[in-house]
Amino acid sequence: MTQAIIGALVLLSPQGTDADRAAEDVMNRLTEKLKQAKTISCVMEGDAMGQRQRIVFKAMKPDLYVLKLPDAELYADGSGLTVYSPDQKQFQRMPKGESDSFGPTVMLFGFGEFLGKMPFVLKASNLRSETLDGKEVQVIDLLPPTAPREQALSLQIDPQTGLPVGWSVKQGAETVRMAYRDVVLNAPLQPSEFKFVPPAGVKEVDLEAAEPAQFDTLKKGAKVAAFSLKTPEGKALPVNAATLKKNKATIINFWFYG
Repeated sequence: MTQAIIGALVLLSPQGTDADRAAEDVMNRLTEKLKQAKTISCVMEGDAMGQRQRIVFKAMKPDLYVLKLPDAELYADGSGLTVYSPDQKQFQRMPKGESDSFGPTVMLFGFGEFLGKMPFVLKASNLRSETLDGKEVQVIDLLPPTAPREQALSLQIDPQTGLPVGWSVKQGAETVRMAYRDVVLNAPLQPSEFKFVPPAGVKEVDLEAAEPAQFDTLKKGAKVAAFSLKTPEGKALPVNAATLKKNKATIINFWFYG
């Protein structure tokens, strides 16, 4: 299924310092193009975490955007952010300031500079040519300066338009690949398109007025129910009384990438 999205990748050019400098040049040109653009719209498709993902995105400077995910929709209209859950038929509003950390730049690799809110710095390196869906594309590696190269995210760029056409990243034994479709810069979008209008039968949730959730906590000395987790390498890691007794301490770190 993944192959249907991005095709077979064929490495054509070597790594090296020249390739690193060329990668930085490509990213600088992309950054400048995005800085000059007024609006952007695109669709991102791919397979991640065992599910088919389709994300629709459009944005207008300085801070308007709509992000439609498989199970939620986000509307930033300049005054704040509205999060709409179609399945639950409810929405919630967050005023500007509280919602600033919910920007879409984290998952829209390659387009983050459009809104100028990248939460981290990614270094471009290793420019090369590959074949994507039968077409030659430019590929560069993006990663934090202190991260090893094998953890790099690969960004694919159309050499004709200079715009991203997809990205891929390794998550343990799995490689997640997403493709950009229907990328348009400077489309005639209107501010009214970014304001959420509740459909009939949808209610607003007031988080401040909602009752706090109640959780049952384990008491000191209580036994933990046995369960199993997967390591980044895809191996099963049992967590049970034997595991906890064997180690002086067991740390379980829940995290999410992308």
